[in-house]
Order: sequence, then C-alpha cells, then structure tokens
Amino acid sequence: MEIPSDLAERLRSNKEVNTYLQKHLTTKTSVFALKKSPFKNISPKELTEQLFGMQTCRKKIPVFFSNPNIIYPPKLNLEQCSSQWCADYKASLVSGEILIDVTGGIGVDSYFFSKRMKQVYHIELHENTQKLARHNFKTLQASNITSYCGDGIDFAQNTPEKDWIYIDPSRRDPKLKKVFFLEDCLPNVPDVLEHKQLGAFKHLLIKTSPLLDISQGLKSLLHVLEVHVVAVKNEVKELLWVVTPTKIDKHDIRFYAVNLIPKFNASLTSKKTDDSNHQVTTQKISFTRSEQHNSKSTFTTEVFEYLYEPSASLLKLGAFDWIGFHYKLSKLHPHAHLYTSCELLPDFMGKTFKVIWQKPFEKKVLKKITKQKASVVTRNFKMTPSELRKKYKLTESDRYFLFFTTQKEGKLVVIYCEKIPKP
Repeated sequence: MEIPSDLAERLRSNKEVNTYLQKHLTTKTSVFALKKSPFKNISPKELTEQLFGMQTCRKKIPVFFSNPNIIYPPKLNLEQCSSQWCADYKASLVSGEILIDVTGGIGVDSYFFSKRMKQVYHIELHENTQKLARHNFKTLQASNITSYCGDGIDFAQNTPEKDWIYIDPSRRDPKLKKVFFLEDCLPNVPDVLEHKQLGAFKHLLIKTSPLLDISQGLKSLLHVLEVHVVAVKNEVKELLWVVTPTKIDKHDIRFYAVNLIPKFNASLTSKKTDDSNHQVTTQKISFTRSEQHNSKSTFTTEVFEYLYEPSASLLKLGAFDWIGFHYKLSKLHPHAHLYTSCELLPDFMGKTFKVIWQKPFEKKVLKKITKQKASVVTRNFKMTPSELRKKYKLTESDRYFLFFTTQKEGKLVVIYCEKIPKP
C-alpha cells in the first residue's frame, strides 16, 4: 500500500494528533474509522491508520510506540515487518563497520542493526516508504543510518566495502498472494547469489518465512554457515540464514533453536524513547549438522516420572533424535516427539510436565477424563485436540494437560500431567 508523500509533514504540523490518538488507544479501529477527523488536513482514514499502527507497535515495536513523533506505515507494512524482539536478536548476529539493508522497508531491522554496526545503509525501492523510514530514523536519533531510495541489489554491488548484507525478500507475488520458496520471493536470492549480483561481501544474513522447509532452504542457498529458527513465546516467527561467499563443509553448518520471551509493560502514556527497559529472556541451544546426523533415539514402552515437549524452534529444526541424545531422554514413538525421564531435567528447552497417570485409550479411562479441566495435546494420534475437547467436554487449563499419543508398539495412550513452571 502506498504511503502519502506528505503524510509526515502534515502529521508533524498537528502537534495534537498524538494526544488525540493516545486518548483513543483502546478504541476499536472499526469504530474509530467512523469518527469525523478533528484535523483539517488529515483524513479519518489516515488517522485510523495511525491508530492501528500505534496499537500494533505498543506490543510489537515498543520503541516506536514510546516515541510520540513516530509516523506509522500502512497495516500491511506493519504486518510484514519484524517485531522488536526478532529485530534485536538479528542485530546480535552482526558486527563490524558497514551493513547494507538492501530491502529496507519501514526500517525496523535497520534501526536495530545500527546499534551494532558503525554504519548502516537502508535502501528502499519505494520512495514514500523510504521517506517515512528516514523520518523515523531521525526521530529515533539513529544518526549512523543513511537511507536511500533505489535498488538495494545494485547499491550493494556498487559498494565495495561492506561487512554484512541483509536481505528480507518480499514473500508476496504481484497479486499480494503469499509465497514461501526463496525462488518465488523478490528478490530471488538464489538467482542473485548465482549471478554474483551483490558484489564482494563477508557475510550475508537472510530472513525467510517460518514456513520454509529447512532442507529446501539448504538446497536453495549455497555456503550456509548458520541457520537460526527464532520463536517468540514459543511461536516460530522467522528463519535466519547466515551465508558466506566461500564454500564450507555441510557437516559444519550450525543450527540454532531460539525462543524469545519479552518482559515489558507498554504504558499507554509512555514518553520514553529508550528501549532498554523492554527486556527479553532468550532461550537458545545449538548443534552442528554432523552432531544431528550422529544422534540416535532411545525408545521406551512406558512413561516415567516426567514428560517433555520440545520447543517449537527445536521441532522446526527436525532435531528429533538429537533432542533425546543430547538431554539423555527416552522417546515414546518415532513420530510422536514426546520424551520422558525418571529424574527432572531442569534445563530442557521446551515444556516439562510431572506425570500424574498414564492409561490406555479405552472406554473406562475416557469416562474418567470426561468434563476434566485440562489442556489437550495430541502427538501422532487419530483425533485432533478440538475433536477430543468437544467429544469429552474438556475445558482449557494452564496447569493440567492431557496428552493423547501413540507408544512405540502402536498402543494408544492418555497421559495426565501437571505442568512444571520454569524458574
């Protein structure tokens, strides 16, 4: 969606706009859109867009929300951009003198890169988006970001000195339909690399859809050094690929499973522009491709004292054998991805449960669980959680869980557990 070229100037000239929007921060945008604009040169549609941006950034990009002079982009731009937590994690992967963000967008990633790099170049193809980002960089006092409107691939090719190049290819086709394969995105990164269109570089960081298959990404990209699966509150949000210009042994590729847990309270009236108070707990573990291939699972026909459900980022990496091998856990079934142990494992990356009982999936047991208050999880099971909840009148619980799964010998079982809180 196009951003009006004079929007920033019109919003700057109305000092009361931010105060007006803050008063309506909890108003639904569908209701707010029906209101008449109290500002002569700002339409109700533009005001609604700014309110949506403010509401979104309050949780997604608090450093933007906390600055009253930020201009918010259209809804689609905000939906596609990185969250503050993911952008900050990406920035932790880079260091050095110069980074070129060749697909700059609204500039969230560039802003966080600027905290780690001496100089960041933000290149955006659409002029009005680039102007909006440049305004926000100035507002955020990010003086080491230089923003240009143009083709980022050409800019990178014509800039001989650079430590990092960052690419976040558009995952929508000309009809705005979502695409996932790297070859279908814009720019087509595998093609760009094959034809050496970026010029010389030391490291390349690529962000892709969380739906992209890891093995497919490794086939599409040559010289992958690292793969980071980044989740926020156990929901996978981004795949990050660190690529080098020189060939490496594929067995040395390192995989990272990451889970970010934000801890912040976004005040409705916050005036702070410093984002240091928005803390995040980072759970992170890594292994090489060689370590993954050399790991073997140990299976059990019974459930022990504790049950373990790996984090979403670990599951995305497909490290099913490595998980059991690394943590010394026994697995219930090759396709269930549930693990068990006699002694509590405090540092497991995922959810941990104390087993209360385990019984076969049969009528007398099903009578016992009917109308229970417990969350439902299925792993390699013939029914879905929604089907089970409806059939046995189960209600959600944050504390108690019912696991419906299949053991190695093919027996269907029900495991009743209590979740063990993380310290």
